[in-house]
Amino acid sequence: MGIRNWIFDNDRFNNLKDMVSGLGEKIDNIELLPTDNTEVLNKLDLLTKPQASIWFNVPSGKQGDILEIPVYVKGESIWEISAFGLHLIFETEKLNFITIERGDLTIDWQAVSGNEATPGNVIMGGYMGAGSPIVGDSAGVLFKIKLQVIANGYTESELVLNEYVDGIVNLKPNPVSRIFAYES
Repeated sequence: MGIRNWIFDNDRFNNLKDMVSGLGEKIDNIELLPTDNTEVLNKLDLLTKPQASIWFNVPSGKQGDILEIPVYVKGESIWEISAFGLHLIFETEKLNFITIERGDLTIDWQAVSGNEATPGNVIMGGYMGAGSPIVGDSAGVLFKIKLQVIANGYTESELVLNEYVDGIVNLKPNPVSRIFAYES
């Protein structure tokens, strides 16, 4: 059985053709052909990977403020996290790294920590030890980043999470970034 037949004959993907056709126009202008949507499915990673995601939002702030930035994850039933690692990249002339703290999904983990390896590049990670793994359709805060605003006046800068390893290696998007706006 070819991959096209497997996808559209399988109960889990009965409506996938309609969903992909609707999404195709929004994904890098991929032209959908009625006979083969494999290119679109590959682009969406629907053929080989579970859909698991990571994201964060950055509050605005002014000089001296401490920002608490929750990093959220969401997975599927075949997904499990018992350890994770990633990098945070930021502008050191605008922000100062303080620490990371456990989130609601890692509250009972053995360790969750972050160290600034080089200015503006924090290596963050955690492992469950005797705690509980993150499984199933879990969604919530993996950890919280604490940064202090050192810039003065209105400006913007970008924060980036990238280089995912261990249980989060397949999270999308990779990298993920957000713009931080400084208040005057």
